[in-house]
Amino acid sequence: MEITNVLNTQLDVLKKLLDCLKEEKELLIKEDADALKIIVDKKMDLMKELDEIEKDRVSVCGDETLESLALNSENKEEILDIKDSYTETIVKINEMQLTNQMLTKQSLDYANSMVNIFMKNKKKGGNNTYKANGKVSSGNRASMINQYK
Repeated sequence: MEITNVLNTQLDVLKKLLDCLKEEKELLIKEDADALKIIVDKKMDLMKELDEIEKDRVSVCGDETLESLALNSENKEEILDIKDSYTETIVKINEMQLTNQMLTKQSLDYANSMVNIFMKNKKKGGNNTYKANGKVSSGNRASMINQYK
């Protein structure tokens, strides 16, 4: 297999991974857990595919960098163009990964805060509600979370 074919195949998979990360960002914002699981599985499949393509690349050109490959190739311009596309795509992938990590952490922090608020309410010994006359009535009358014993 020609090296440019392997490199272009690898670049195509990287671009698919970037598309998955963009979709993952939207799903994180929408908090769509079911669709998020599907996209995470798709990302894992793409990572496996990248591993296989990397094995092909190493079998064709060993540990040579793209720059050294370009110097020793008749396809110098094409390889350098691929290198530029690689660099651009990988930078975008890294940025999107950071964004998605931040969104995931933010969502987790929010969920933990809500759980803590509910747990504090439970630890206070009941739920306070207001009577029609405006006075506080404590008791176990209303709850935001069903509490099973």
